[in-house]
Amino acid sequence: MIKKTATHIPAFPVRNPACRPNGFSLIEMAVVLVVLGLALGGLLGPLSHQLETSERKQAQSQLKTIKEALIGHAMAEGRLPCPDTTGDGQENTQIVAGQQVCVSSYGNLPYHSLAVGREDPWNHAYAYFVSAEFADDDETTPSCATAPAGVSFALCAAGNLEILDNTGTAIAQQLPAIVLSHGKIRMVGSAGNVARSTSEARNFNPNQHADGTADSKRQQRYSEQTGFEFDDIVEWVPHSVLKAKMVSAGRLP
Repeated sequence: MIKKTATHIPAFPVRNPACRPNGFSLIEMAVVLVVLGLALGGLLGPLSHQLETSERKQAQSQLKTIKEALIGHAMAEGRLPCPDTTGDGQENTQIVAGQQVCVSSYGNLPYHSLAVGREDPWNHAYAYFVSAEFADDDETTPSCATAPAGVSFALCAAGNLEILDNTGTAIAQQLPAIVLSHGKIRMVGSAGNVARSTSEARNFNPNQHADGTADSKRQQRYSEQTGFEFDDIVEWVPHSVLKAKMVSAGRLP
């Protein structure tokens, strides 16, 4: 007689590893996505900071080129260019009492007249301030002395622009010209005309005067502190440098 052997049936079915489906489960995918999100979030901050640092360096380099172009214009034309008030890149002048003068002492940089770049790295026009005496065709007023023929200003002339720090202390005075970038965050506000801090507002306003005579602009450290935000980049033409270049070019005695 043949003896039958009992068959053992396991309590749980055993799956063949070769039959396991390929890919990840939904839980595994969710974990991977969370980890990737955290990693990317940690990288985007430093990358954004590096990009803005690079853009600020680019703006500083452009401003130095613009300063040299302004001085070169004065050496060639006997005067600094007037601001662009119409947005076409050309300086805007008018005839008053038979003399060519600037339409305004403040406006955009006349990039076309200077053959320089139109905008800063954030696609904003460079702002330009100029002392009228250094940009008009009048050799006598309000100069301290009559300028040489074909030159707007005399060797003793002084500009009416100045740069102050965040405490109101003067950094540079009697400047013929100031050119600046309003930075990445040019302005805020629905009307498009609200600066974030008093220092930025001063750099926007062409009529901010510290003492009734000098048109004062601000230069200070980069800051994102609420109420004290400042990302403007400022460059200026010192009167001593401009005059030295004019003397070396034979335009001033």
